[in-house]
Amino acid sequence: MKMSTFGPVGLNAANMSSAVSAALAELGEKPKIAIVYPPIGADYAAIVSLIRKSADVPVIGATTGGAGFTEKGIALNALVGGFIGGDDVSVQTAAIKDMTK
Repeated sequence: MKMSTFGPVGLNAANMSSAVSAALAELGEKPKIAIVYPPIGADYAAIVSLIRKSADVPVIGATTGGAGFTEKGIALNALVGGFIGGDDVSVQTAAIKDMTK
């Protein structure tokens, strides 16, 4: 398994794009999944769109509800996340709508 992280990074498109590109370059291969933790109130659709355009992988995550962090720092109002890849990693995703007991 390989992992690279990005953030804390400001929530403007240029900063996020640069940080995501650097993390992808650090990973050195196509990731299998992205994990993101934006602050509450961020434009989640824009963040997911940016990740998908950059890496074309499933994106999972949640709001931090507080501070998010990577080895690069702590963020109260910024995006943190990462990519996971490697030949030994397999990812499957599914969407469920209108689920009841």
